[in-house]
Amino acid sequence: MLDAVSDNERLSLYCEALLADPRITVLQILDMQRPLELARVYVQLRLSEERQPRYDTPVHDEESTETTEDDANVWIEEERQRRERRVEVIYDPEKALHTFHHCVITGDSGAGKTTLLRHLAIMAARGSIAGMLLPIYVELQSFVHSGLHDLLDFVSATWEEAYAFPAQQARLLLANHLDEGKALLLLDALDETLVGETPQIAEQSYEAVSQTILNIAADYPKASMVVTISKACYRQHKPLASFTTLELMDFRFEDVKQFVHNWYDAAHDLHAEEKSADLIKRVDAVSYTHLR
Repeated sequence: MLDAVSDNERLSLYCEALLADPRITVLQILDMQRPLELARVYVQLRLSEERQPRYDTPVHDEESTETTEDDANVWIEEERQRRERRVEVIYDPEKALHTFHHCVITGDSGAGKTTLLRHLAIMAARGSIAGMLLPIYVELQSFVHSGLHDLLDFVSATWEEAYAFPAQQARLLLANHLDEGKALLLLDALDETLVGETPQIAEQSYEAVSQTILNIAADYPKASMVVTISKACYRQHKPLASFTTLELMDFRFEDVKQFVHNWYDAAHDLHAEEKSADLIKRVDAVSYTHLR
């Protein structure tokens, strides 16, 4: 087993390498001439958990003389009351990590799921998330294409190639930190594991990765795990057992303004203030037109 000193040294070197990895820390959109630093552009995202109300068992009165129409009206009124009792709880991502050990983050395409996972990896590597000592970021599609069946073997091989971290030592460190609850496993884009020449093969690929995730959750119950997937895809598949579903919320107008300011600032644009003010004005005008 690796001694504590060498563990700490290797962990420190790994975190430094991750923070220098442009695949994690740089935002590149389409044909941008100059990629931007993700940490400077990022705007705090919000996650929502919809808690369903408790459905009380209706009391049947065999002697009731209510008509069918009356029954329908009663049902409609009860349904309205149930909807009003439904509660949506809002979390910032860091709080969600400490509230739920295992969660699935859903959202539409382009909503920012991957950006959020990379942000969490950066924050954990910087030591900014309490209790999260080892960020483990995984592109699940790359895992599928690797041909490996053990996710930790894939991570170990990736670390050896990308960060010169010996695979055998990485595998031991991964297992130890996951077992002790000192790791944050960030699994990106489960929907992109639908890979195969036929729909049947693609479904088998998805199911195999889903089972791998469930196995890790069972083997390392103390480890924090976050999985992202498109909302549409997750609705079409069986939910991951024991994982709480959270939905990535849309930007509020103040979030849009902050993002625009961050974008031009990160781009070192000489006319950042003027351009950001103009873009915000146009976004506000479009939003107002849609609300009318």
